Order: sequence, then C-alpha cells, then structure tokens
Amino acid sequence: FPDGQGEKRAGPEAWAAFVLSVFKNAGYTVTQHLVGTIDVEVKGETATMSSYLHATHVLPNGSIDVANGTYADEVVKTPDGWRIRSRTLTLITFLNLASPAAPSKLLSQ
Repeated sequence: FPDGQGEKRAGPEAWAAFVLSVFKNAGYTVTQHLVGTIDVEVKGETATMSSYLHATHVLPNGSIDVANGTYADEVVKTPDGWRIRSRTLTLITFLNLASPAAPSKLLSQ
C-alpha cells in the first residue's frame, strides 16, 4: 500500500475480496489495472516474477487516481499450477487528476 503497510490473505478469492473492499472504501466507482513487461526467472519449483503496473481509479467526482509501479512476486509450483506466494508493490507515482473546467465560451454555445 502507498503507506507502506502490508497485507496477507490466503487464496485468490480472499485476496480479491480484500482488494475490492479497499477500493470500495476508497470511494472508487471503477478501476482498471494494466500489467505488462512481465519478466520471469524460474529456479526449479520456485520463480521470481516482476511486472509493471498502470492503474486508473475513478472517483465519484469524476477525478481519477493514477498509479504507476512495479510488482515483485515470489511464485511456487503447486499441483494446481504456479501460484503467487508473495507480492510486493512499489509505487513510482500516485497522482490525482481532475478534468479542467470547460471554457465558459464553449458552455454557452
């Protein structure tokens, strides 16, 4: 989290429910997360993975919070496939952006 606090949840459903509650409590009406440039290094039954994050969060007033950062993951191979054991998000930027007001000349036309 931006304040440096960590959070632990077991399983994807528990993690998704927790994240949803965080976004709802922050007042976001919509969020979108784009993850790319994924780099994986496998070492037997474990691996490290890094990826870039660009996230947009829409607030009720129409402004948006934009986050850019990197995920650093430790993953492990299980009988059900590869699973994330731990994830660290390092934020590079976290900005609130509001649309500028339209010029009054445009509003009166």
